[in-house]
Amino acid sequence: MSKLHRRASLLLVFQVGANALVGFLFQRLLASRFGVSVEKSAFDIAFSIPFTVMYLSGLTMAHTVIVAYFARIASRDAGSRSRCFSTILNVSLLMIITMVAVGLLNVDDLTRILASGFDSTERQLLGHLLQILLPLSIPLGVGMLLSAASFASGIPMSQELLLLMARILVIIAAVGAPHLLVTAADISVFLVICSSILVLLQATMFSRSTGLRWVASIYMSPEDRGWLVSRLSGFLVIACCAQAAAVYYRSEGTMVSVGFVAAIGFAVSVIEPIGTAFGRVIVFFSARNQAHVGDYSANRLVLNEILRSVVMATMCGGAIAVLFSFASEPIVGLLYSGGKITAADLRLVADTAAVYCWSLPASAASWAILTFSISQSKYGVAVVYVSGYLAQIVYLRLMGPGGDGFQLLLGYLIPVWWQAVALTASVLIASIRIRRD
Repeated sequence: MSKLHRRASLLLVFQVGANALVGFLFQRLLASRFGVSVEKSAFDIAFSIPFTVMYLSGLTMAHTVIVAYFARIASRDAGSRSRCFSTILNVSLLMIITMVAVGLLNVDDLTRILASGFDSTERQLLGHLLQILLPLSIPLGVGMLLSAASFASGIPMSQELLLLMARILVIIAAVGAPHLLVTAADISVFLVICSSILVLLQATMFSRSTGLRWVASIYMSPEDRGWLVSRLSGFLVIACCAQAAAVYYRSEGTMVSVGFVAAIGFAVSVIEPIGTAFGRVIVFFSARNQAHVGDYSANRLVLNEILRSVVMATMCGGAIAVLFSFASEPIVGLLYSGGKITAADLRLVADTAAVYCWSLPASAASWAILTFSISQSKYGVAVVYVSGYLAQIVYLRLMGPGGDGFQLLLGYLIPVWWQAVALTASVLIASIRIRRD
């Protein structure tokens, strides 16, 4: 590994780690202000919707595909690359703005879908937060695309960089001037303002560093369009199923108790960054070379690399899951005690984390495989993910409304483990075929 590549890799590792740490500190701020309450649950639900919009626009789950596309066109002249970049940006923005407008015009219906367990007053709070946070989709979506194009241009930048900086500013403001950010609505407004300013700064730096310029174009050559559509179509199907399952899951959580979604948010802030740390860094390191990988199912060296990554990620994730299973309460107490968090809140968050931690081995393994699976544009990957999310929806339907909280938490593990087992099995089958040949 060259010195330049090593430096870029270390910078990406730092960004991923910083995002995980800041994400936890952000949740810690919310815990001290709101505890496990309906206001925290409403904020978590509303804050998730901009990411739902970005998933459906293809800018989140398909980030690695976009990185690979920009790496693919890197040898073209600046004018051609600017048109390709602008076309993706313009189409994505049109999709995001349309979905945001539809959401703002149907807030009341949206709150009934997102929080079936809330009463009218609680839904009114959720609706107010949705009106503030839905436009956040625009700066975050643009920021993710800029990060992908920057990464393909040799500038190490993770897709969460803009959100990372925005949350840092919120934390600084909350600590330095606590009287300014008192309610969830205050935090939401400040988050939107910071993200909007930061994306303008990011766009300016992006233009100077890459030489790409925005143009009013939605044209793309048939070859490029076919390349992108063939790889993104499966992800759009996955995104629709994933977001439908996530919305249904959170809505069922509000039926358990008004603060249950808040407890899930606190638990996930501890568990999820660990699960992605092992596999996601691999995705970042490999994404720029995806266009040159070829058919991974016929490449023994690549298959061996994937299998080694899966074994390492699963072992690390499993070890941490065992640790959390036996020590979730003291760990959660150490991380979240204080402020408006009560002893009962801590027990609920600890119990939630003790179940969620068993997603770690599976999610880490999936991330380790994901980059190579994405690069192949095989519909089998879409089938694996879609079937996992559909299984989760069926499970939740069979469980019925207002089910037990533990049963609901088990439902979260269904797609995670199904996807990991199916993806690993596909790699093993390909490896066995190569050995036989």
